[in-house]
Amino acid sequence: QALPAIITLVAGGLQMKAEHDAGKFAQIQHEEAAEQEGVAAKDREIERRRRLVEALAHQNAVAGATGSAVGFGSRAAIALSDAKRASYDTLSDRASSGRRALILRQAGSEAARQGRYRAGATLLDTAAGAMDAWPT
Repeated sequence: QALPAIITLVAGGLQMKAEHDAGKFAQIQHEEAAEQEGVAAKDREIERRRRLVEALAHQNAVAGATGSAVGFGSRAAIALSDAKRASYDTLSDRASSGRRALILRQAGSEAARQGRYRAGATLLDTAAGAMDAWPT
């Protein structure tokens, strides 16, 4: 006679666990995405520096080929401008990347919290269902 109530309790417990685990899994996915954002930011930084070094090397090669002095006049101004632009791009990317990583981590925390809320609601619903199914 208590079998329907027991089945209701077991099914509710399994559903509660599944909802909690789904929230935790979503949190883990968001954490991994935040870490990948950090790696991507480092890759972009490396690529920016590589392009800056190439540009400076090209400017030096042109200066050497034309016989002009490296580090003087407009060539120095161009090199300084390139370095400033690369520095600005780096700072901008760090801020943007950090913001994206923070948003992903917050979304992960919220997903875990929502999973806990759904699990709690399932627990209450299961308890009510078990009380209805319990023989009197």
